[in-house]
Amino acid sequence: MTRPIEEAVTPPGAVDFDAFAARVSAPLRQALVASFGIDRGAEAHALAMAYGFEHRERIAALDSPVAYLFSVGRSQTRVRRKPLPVLYAEPAGDPPEFEPALAGAVARLPEKQRLAVFLVVGCGWSNAEVGRLAGKSESTVRALVQRALTRLRRELHVEESSS
Repeated sequence: MTRPIEEAVTPPGAVDFDAFAARVSAPLRQALVASFGIDRGAEAHALAMAYGFEHRERIAALDSPVAYLFSVGRSQTRVRRKPLPVLYAEPAGDPPEFEPALAGAVARLPEKQRLAVFLVVGCGWSNAEVGRLAGKSESTVRALVQRALTRLRRELHVEESSS
C-alpha cells in the first residue's frame, strides 16, 4: 500500500512547513510591510520565508518564530546604506474615510513608530504581540503608538475625537 504524497514528502516527526507557513506568513508579512513598505517588505518576507523553510525544524521550536523571521527579513534586505523611501499602495476602491495624505504621513514616521501604529491600529495586533516582535515592552509599544498618532494628527491637521 502506498502512502499519500504529503506523507511521502514530509518524513514522520518532521515539521509540516505548510502548517508552519500558514501560522507565521501573514503576521510576518504585515510586520515587514509596516517597517519597509510594500516592495521592500514583500522582498524581506520572501527571503525570511525561504530561510524559514531551510531551518524550519529549529525555527518552529522557538517561542516567537514571527519575531525571529522578522529579524531575518530585516537583515536580509540590509544591502544599501542609504535608506529607501517607504511606499504604501493606496487602498483599492473608495474607503469610507480615506485621507489621501495618510500614506505619506505614515511613511515619514520613524520606523519604530510606523511599525507600532501600523500593526496595532491598522492590523489589530495587541501591544504585547508587537512588543514580542520588536523586542519591546507593552508600555513602550503603547507609547510608540501614542506618539505616532499624535504626530499623524498634527501633520494631517486632525483633532482627536472625544469618544
